[in-house]
Amino acid sequence: MRLRYIALFGFLPLGLAATIVERITVDHQGRVALFCSELPIGWGSELSPDKQRIIVTLPGAEPSAELRPRSWSQGPIREVYPQRSRNGVKVYITVASPCGYSAVWLPYSRCLLITPLRWEKLSPGDELYHSALLALELGSETVAESLLTEAAHRGSADAAALLATRALSSGRAVTALAWLRQAWRQSTLPEVYGVMAYLAELAGRTELQLQASTHFRNLTERSLPPPPSLAADSLAALTEAMLHFPLQDSPHPPPKPDSGSHITHPLSATTSGSNSVPTPPSASGTPGWILLWSPIVFTGIAAVSVGFALRFLLTALRKRSSSRSSAPFPSYVQAALRHYRSADELGAQQHSPAPDNGGTEQQRERIDPAAQGGQPEVSAPPFPVDTPPERAVPIAPAPEVAQLWRERLRHRSEYLRQQLRNYTPATLP
Repeated sequence: MRLRYIALFGFLPLGLAATIVERITVDHQGRVALFCSELPIGWGSELSPDKQRIIVTLPGAEPSAELRPRSWSQGPIREVYPQRSRNGVKVYITVASPCGYSAVWLPYSRCLLITPLRWEKLSPGDELYHSALLALELGSETVAESLLTEAAHRGSADAAALLATRALSSGRAVTALAWLRQAWRQSTLPEVYGVMAYLAELAGRTELQLQASTHFRNLTERSLPPPPSLAADSLAALTEAMLHFPLQDSPHPPPKPDSGSHITHPLSATTSGSNSVPTPPSASGTPGWILLWSPIVFTGIAAVSVGFALRFLLTALRKRSSSRSSAPFPSYVQAALRHYRSADELGAQQHSPAPDNGGTEQQRERIDPAAQGGQPEVSAPPFPVDTPPERAVPIAPAPEVAQLWRERLRHRSEYLRQQLRNYTPATLP
């Protein structure tokens, strides 16, 4: 009896160690995929206190003979180190800078996908998606389903791909088709091609099924498991839905995962300059540096253009204002100046000697003929009738009169200045 128990407990660990960790890859987004032979029961993950190492625990698992540690000198992932433990396998993932992460089991790919991320840099849809993955790891299926649905409605293609996978696994083929239409163009999960291959096979679309299976095999290097069984009514509804809404027969596959190279990931934006790598090109073929720098260059050009336009407007306004002649004094000051100028001119006329507008010296000294006893003779007028008189030359005033005039003008000027200081628009008459 004792030997029977010893044999039973001796072979028990061999029965539990059925899960094999086959290989580890890192894709173009910096995600780590742990490909296993089947789902590791009771798997878990944790983050180190310094947030630079992710530890994945696979109870009852065994590493394959080809599984080796890998390291990189650049990129968000620096090292992936699998280690056999007493209860299974532990995989240590070292990142370049402190970050968070999410983990999810992909049933068709049969891999555990670990995504390093920064929560503060995620969009609302991606934040809901990774929160749903945390809920799945904790076993909260209802919460995870709700978060995935909300994330898909906010534009997360990976959330829609997981919803399609879960719907097809539960036998809801039409719902899986609806989520697949939203996910397959932008999702980077290989499950989207697995769902497409299953739906095409169930609906009799052989060509589409072959293409989707080929893309799935290129991404995961493994074949799809047998398709799930569907009820007759679900299969008929799926066939009708795919006839009314046919899928595109030539899906564009995402890039194949590469365990030896890295492409820039949001995490690598915070690493040092020596560890930076080129930005990946977009799906349309446009270089990544153009997509990154074109908004900055456009903003700079727009700012410079606005500055030149403002400078041109200011220069035009200055020229326009300088071309207009402005009055040297306000209107009330000009009125006061005219008033006192007329007073000065009147005083000057009163003190200046009257000019002698008589005739010539012979005419002034002409002797009256009657006084000499002769007959008065009629003399011609001093000026011709038809010709205007010439202006008489003014005679300079006496020095005393000129001095008096200057004194009077000085007193008038002082009085004018005093009055101008006291004038305001409110005190004008």
